[in-house]
Amino acid sequence: MTSILDTTAGRLWSDFDTLVDSDRARLRIELVGVVYCLPLAVVCIGWLLAETDFNTVRSQWPMLMLFLVLGFLFARLSFFQMSGTEAGSYSYDSSSMASIVIVSAAFLYGPTGVWILVLGLLTYVIADLSPHQSRFERWNIARNLLFGIWSGITSFLLGLMVYEWLGGHYPVSELTLASSWIAFLAVFIIVCLNVLFFLSLVAVWRLTGVRDAQSKNQDQDRSLRLTVRFFVLADLPAFFGILAAATYSVMGLGAFLFLMGGALLASLLARRFSSAAVLNQQRSREVVQLEQLGRAIIAAPADASTLPELLADFLPRMFEYRQAEIRLFPDRSLLKLPEDQASLPDPLWQWFQVHPRYFKLDPGEENPWDMRRLTDTVIYAPILDTQTAKTLGGICLILESIRFLNLPVDYESALQVLAAQISSAIHGADVFTQALAHEKMVQELAVASQIQTRFLPKTLPHAAGWQLSATLKPARETSGDFYDVFELPDGHLVLVVADVADKGVGPALFMAMSRTLLRTHASNYPTQPHLALAEVNQRILTDTHTDLFVTVFLGILDPINGRMIYANAGHNPPYRLTPGSLGAPLAMPTTGLPLGILEDASWEMKAIDLAPGDILLLYTDGITEAHNPSLDLFGEQRLLAAANSTTGGSTQHMQDSILTAIDHFVGEEPNVQHDDLTLMVLKRELL
Repeated sequence: MTSILDTTAGRLWSDFDTLVDSDRARLRIELVGVVYCLPLAVVCIGWLLAETDFNTVRSQWPMLMLFLVLGFLFARLSFFQMSGTEAGSYSYDSSSMASIVIVSAAFLYGPTGVWILVLGLLTYVIADLSPHQSRFERWNIARNLLFGIWSGITSFLLGLMVYEWLGGHYPVSELTLASSWIAFLAVFIIVCLNVLFFLSLVAVWRLTGVRDAQSKNQDQDRSLRLTVRFFVLADLPAFFGILAAATYSVMGLGAFLFLMGGALLASLLARRFSSAAVLNQQRSREVVQLEQLGRAIIAAPADASTLPELLADFLPRMFEYRQAEIRLFPDRSLLKLPEDQASLPDPLWQWFQVHPRYFKLDPGEENPWDMRRLTDTVIYAPILDTQTAKTLGGICLILESIRFLNLPVDYESALQVLAAQISSAIHGADVFTQALAHEKMVQELAVASQIQTRFLPKTLPHAAGWQLSATLKPARETSGDFYDVFELPDGHLVLVVADVADKGVGPALFMAMSRTLLRTHASNYPTQPHLALAEVNQRILTDTHTDLFVTVFLGILDPINGRMIYANAGHNPPYRLTPGSLGAPLAMPTTGLPLGILEDASWEMKAIDLAPGDILLLYTDGITEAHNPSLDLFGEQRLLAAANSTTGGSTQHMQDSILTAIDHFVGEEPNVQHDDLTLMVLKRELL
């Protein structure tokens, strides 16, 4: 059977034999669907013509046109679901409430009303036609159109035959139990037949062998069950078509349009909810897979020898694409999926190498490397060296458009994080290679130091009316301290200062993991920092088996009103300084234990308001526990005195003054640093 299909496909598409296996398989599926549905659609059109009352068409054409317009609007407000396999294969199913319009037309005008379904499908397809659609999309549209025509006509005409045989009449004029149960039975038959016809198409695909591999996959069977269940639930609004027909018969056009308006509103809400659900699924799988990939890269050999295998494992579960390629310039392919797919053209990579920034090109746009019109969405993100920002390579995804979704594809953040992880792994591998001649301990410390540097923000976010400075001075090659500042989508700033107990490579890796978890969960709980700490605590205790723990101050600042909500997990209390105030500086004490100690620990959330001129001082214990040759500690009082002496200047000036005061205090050996020093200064400028 496959050979016959390939012969037919070769006559339709001259390049069929040169296509990769995955593309040939997709075209076989569409070809079988068209061949199966085309004769049935033709027969059904003839059947519908035979059942059509043309007198009704001539007399009721304005109302039929209204039904057609309503059906088109409902089709445009389709809703959908996403289902996928554990291997990373995703599919989308779409439906709409257009069945309400078709059912109401059928129960008002009999078989003649079924033309609303046929003309609605044709109108919807014509409105979506574009010269920039890919070959796969055009054949998919044709197959769906033919299937919709024959399955819809057959199910409706059979359902109406049962309705007439049981004594039903047109138009439906009442909704008493005695008269309406026949109509409900007819609609039930229509819904069941639609599902059976879909299953018959799946059976034809499997009998012809075009989906043999899928039929043996339990995940694909699960996806099929989800699709069938979705179609059944999505067809339930068809029963309201009976109510719409009776409303029109009894109460007139005004009441009918009022009912249709409510249904359109419900369709709009269903579409928005399904859009939000699909986007949320996308974001969730990106976060989960990026987090797992980051841990896998850390656990992988330092020479990055397993990086291609890790990317091949995680990328399909992270993004949906038709083709994906990761290349290191000038011509090293790090990943190419599907593996049998031809590589993306060299001019594309050469152009992106010259323009190292994120790009998203939509179908119909003229691509900049060979000036041709695109049929698919192209997304590109550069891989930049973490130290020099030199372009190392890039990630390119080819996405096939899904007509009924029209979702804003936004892979930018996830691709940039992925590119950073790849860059980190490559950089770590380079450092590892360069350090082979050195002692093992020196090598580990050098690699860990390079990795740690990349976790600190290169630049601090800027908020109007605020100054912010931060620094970290490690005592050794690796540090247990870290800080982070990043902006949330709502404009709020997240400030993190933390200190891992102990020093060395182990705490450095513990710090890297803690930093990633804090950034992830602080974004998930933008108004509840105490819950973010609880989530991080659970992940640390689940994923690590050490005696290490970390103190953390996590604050979320609203730059508009100056309010900061925060939770303090055993960290040194930050201080709020108010220049000119007679009161003592306000300490922000701990609100719970450090992270990584108790599984059932909890934290309180507190809030503080920063007025114009106020300064927030955040630090680690390396500042206050710096000591002189007499072993006297620098302490909080000297820290506050050094800060108060420079409250009128910039945050950078205050930061430099505090560090200078520490150097003077240490005395004879200022270059001997016994602990990591981390200092962050936040100031709200005067109005």
